[in-house]
Order: sequence, then structure tokens, then C-alpha cells
Amino acid sequence: MESNFNFSGVMNMIRVGHVSSVNQNNRTARIIFADKKDNMEKPLISGDLKITQGIGALRPGYFVLCLFLPNGRGDGFVIALIESTTVNAETPVIYMQPKETAANLNEKVTLSVGASINDGGVLSYQWYKNTVPLNIGGAEIGGATQNIYEPPTNTVGVVYYYVIVKNTNAAVNGIQTATETSNVAAVTVSE
Repeated sequence: MESNFNFSGVMNMIRVGHVSSVNQNNRTARIIFADKKDNMEKPLISGDLKITQGIGALRPGYFVLCLFLPNGRGDGFVIALIESTTVNAETPVIYMQPKETAANLNEKVTLSVGASINDGGVLSYQWYKNTVPLNIGGAEIGGATQNIYEPPTNTVGVVYYYVIVKNTNAAVNGIQTATETSNVAAVTVSE
């Protein structure tokens, strides 16, 4: 007895995907699938799939089992959590370091840092000063929490400055903060 059942159609209805984003308000998730076509990996991104009852809170990075309806529109549901992958906050990339500066007494000086992340987190900054050219063990500068800082130049001598850039991402399921420390920048003040 021969079957006319099309197994390839069933295989296309049930798929494993990677959670890209979740909208908890309307219980939908955007899923990324990896499909092979002409021997090349080509990611496919779903529309917003409904999350079925019984599945706990999904987060980006999780792998899920999805069921698609055979209506030709790509409608489907997230039906099972397969594996929860731990996703941590991304470490900031410092692309512009603070620069060493020489200044006269009471001359305005501005130090700046440029940093970026790609995980949707929020960057924050904390500047430090040190008596030695190291980017550890310095004293936190109160109120210096922007990507630019204007150090005082009312005393002759050398002070070393650095900044710690912190990424905070409450949407990840692992460690929600990551930091990167800049290089040291000497500010030399003379009369």
C-alpha cells in the first residue's frame, strides 16, 4: 500500500528557531530561522508569532519550537521552549580613547570617550583620576558621569584620568551589565 502523505510539507510546518525579540504585552515573539538554499546559510526572520499557553517568559537567545499553519501566509505559534541559552550584556567597544593633553594653568580642557554596543542596552560612564599612569585604583570623580569630562586645571602638575564605560541591558537573561575601561590620559598643567 502506497501513501500519498507529503512528509516534506509537515517538516516545513514544524521548525526550530532562535528568539530575536519578545513583546510580552501581546505575547508574541520574533524568531530567526536558519535555512539552507543553494548550499548557503540564509537566515529567515518570522513575523510576530503568538506564544502559546504554558510557555514561561521567553527572552532573546532562547531556542524554540514553532508550528506554522498551512495557510500560505506564514502564520504560526511558538509551541515549546527547547533550550534556554544564557545571553549576557555585550561588553562596550571603546572606539575613541581619551587623549593626553597639555594645558596652561586654568585653561579649559575636555576629555572625551566614544563607545558603542549593539545589544540594545544603555551606556553609562564614570570618570576616575589617579596619581600614577594606571587605569585601575583611581579615585572616582563625583558627578563625572558623561562621555565627556572637563578636569580642573587650577594646580600645576600631572593627573591621570580614565573612564569606565558600562552597558546595562535588562532584556538579557544572564549578566545584565558589562564594563570596559579606557586607556589612561595624562593631563599636564604648567604655568
